[in-house]
Amino acid sequence: VLTCSDTLQQSITNFHYIKNKSETLYNQVDLGWIETGKEIRGKLKLNSNNIAIGTIAQICYRKGIDIFIAAAIASLEENPNLRFFIIGPDGVNEEEFSMKIRKDISDSDFAEKITLLGSRDDIPDLL
Repeated sequence: VLTCSDTLQQSITNFHYIKNKSETLYNQVDLGWIETGKEIRGKLKLNSNNIAIGTIAQICYRKGIDIFIAAAIASLEENPNLRFFIIGPDGVNEEEFSMKIRKDISDSDFAEKITLLGSRDDIPDLL
């Protein structure tokens, strides 16, 4: 049994029965590539007062993009310096959901502050 943390192992009921058959694999992702990112705030039209918040995900229901948009709108009502970005393609067979998301953004008072960037190959720059 593989787990990603000791905390997860501790949460497994009767773990002691399988302890000898288990192993924890800590973050197996090489995060060094993030350090290759370049400054792109200007390209995103962000000034020094803007706080960028984003998600990297397909635009689909199971990723909670509708919740992200609702939270963005509520947050922008409190802090107009926030800027929200969604990085990723439309989800497969999620055309209606994607159109609803776009409509929700355009119908809001904050359409210019919530941006769909689509698929990108410069993720380290965005982080």
